[in-house]
Amino acid sequence: MQELDKRKLDILEEAIKAAGDYAKEMQSKVHRSYKEDGSVLTEVDIEISHRILSIIQELFPECGIISEEETTEKKENAEYTFVLDPIDGTDVYSQGLPTFAIGLGILDRNRKPVGAMISAPRFGIGK
Repeated sequence: MQELDKRKLDILEEAIKAAGDYAKEMQSKVHRSYKEDGSVLTEVDIEISHRILSIIQELFPECGIISEEETTEKKENAEYTFVLDPIDGTDVYSQGLPTFAIGLGILDRNRKPVGAMISAPRFGIGK
C-alpha cells in the first residue's frame, strides 16, 4: 500500500486548522437550519465542507471522499478514503457552546482507520 504524501498531508492539516479558526470566528453569526432528518445544519458546515473537499480533491484526486454534508463520487477501490465531518457537534456549535470540532478521518482500502485530523478551536486543539 502506497503511503500518502507527507507534504500534502501537512497542507491538508493547515486547511483543517484554518477551518477550525473560521468556525470559531463565525460561531456567533450562524443561523440554524435543518436537514430532512431533523438534524441541525449551518452555513458554516457547508462552507467548510466545500473548502476541505476542494483541497482533498486537488491534493489527492485518486482518493475517495465521504462528507456528511455533500454527496461525492464513490471510489470503491481507492487506496485511501477521507471521511469529513465539517462540524462535529453542529447543534451545540449553533448554540454558541465550545464542544464542537472539525473532524477528518482517513481509512485504508479495507476501511480501517489509519489517521485523523481534528481541530477543536475553542479548546485550543489543532492550533
